[in-house]
Amino acid sequence: MKKKLFTIILTLILIGNANAGLFSSKIKIKDCFRTEMGWKSFEDMKGSGLLEPVLSAEIDLKKETVVVTSIMDNKVTMSKHFILAKTDEYISTVQDPIWGSWLFDLKRKGMTGQNVNFPNGSNTIRCIGDCVHKCKFK
Repeated sequence: MKKKLFTIILTLILIGNANAGLFSSKIKIKDCFRTEMGWKSFEDMKGSGLLEPVLSAEIDLKKETVVVTSIMDNKVTMSKHFILAKTDEYISTVQDPIWGSWLFDLKRKGMTGQNVNFPNGSNTIRCIGDCVHKCKFK
């Protein structure tokens, strides 16, 4: 009896730990680079000498929000977007009047964004037109 109880408790602990990573409510995205520029990696982009924004994002599935961070010329901007739709393969955000919208491709590990308008006096550019980024997803 004690052996069965021990086995059940141990099984529950192991299943709980295994599921903690699999069913996480947050997806972290980093090391993004623009594929249409011909770069093969984030390191290629950084080594190119071009002034390109460093993008990262955090998708919170529980709160249904996405926070996108952009670092350009040592200036950090962050914007919060609400999730419009999500499937097993994609997550899209609600169109923001300033920062535009984002589409996250979970299978191909990429994000596509488009700016709409820039705030008055802002020189922060995430992307001119449509931009496709390849990223690391965790």
